[in-house]
Amino acid sequence: MKIKVVGSSSSGNCYILQSPTGKLIFDCGMPWKDTLKALNFDLSNVVGCLVTHCHKDHSKAILDVLNNGITVLTDKNTASITGTQYSLIGVEHNSQHVMGDFLVIPFNIEHDVPSLGYIIKYIPTGETILFATDTYMIRYNFKGLNYILLETNYCKDTLDKNVADGFIDVSMKKRLLKSHFSLENVKIFLDRTDLSKVQKIVLLHLSDRNSDSDRILREVSKYADTVIAEPGMEIILGCEW
Repeated sequence: MKIKVVGSSSSGNCYILQSPTGKLIFDCGMPWKDTLKALNFDLSNVVGCLVTHCHKDHSKAILDVLNNGITVLTDKNTASITGTQYSLIGVEHNSQHVMGDFLVIPFNIEHDVPSLGYIIKYIPTGETILFATDTYMIRYNFKGLNYILLETNYCKDTLDKNVADGFIDVSMKKRLLKSHFSLENVKIFLDRTDLSKVQKIVLLHLSDRNSDSDRILREVSKYADTVIAEPGMEIILGCEW
């Protein structure tokens, strides 16, 4: 399997998981034309789309996705805002959903609006992925993960310095502390997660101003092979088919 990065920032987030038997879209916060281009304008093997929450940098193109006949799983709040359509499914924590050859299990994460992370199992091989973004805390412990796609938005000391220097408003700092994953909290999460089978960590949604990408990559790489998602990248997960 591999991940194609369409966008990974506050300007828009979208990732395409590609497998030998189908593609699954993670978030649709980029202009639909950009996602279509990343899909080579071929929707024939797209089996679904997972949307984490209602913020536009994650859900901007949700109606385009639905209007192209692609089933969307999201939280019930986002589903109610978007409106009722037969292929829009508001899901709950720990429910199970089959999309093509993928088994999808949503779980609650902590953000400033209702939001979900997802465990995705590729049924033919048993490979398991965790996808979580826009959260300041993940309350659950996971075992048997092979790949982790995880927001690492800011470094606490970099944010503190930007506030002290007047580049970031104190109110923005308070929001970030209760809505986004810091490097420090990412490390706490990884410390208590079973990483024995993890082959790759992909870091998502880094802040342009409040993060230090070199430091983040260096510190998270101690846990497993790590890469920072950048638009246009294709990241191999396991063996390329």
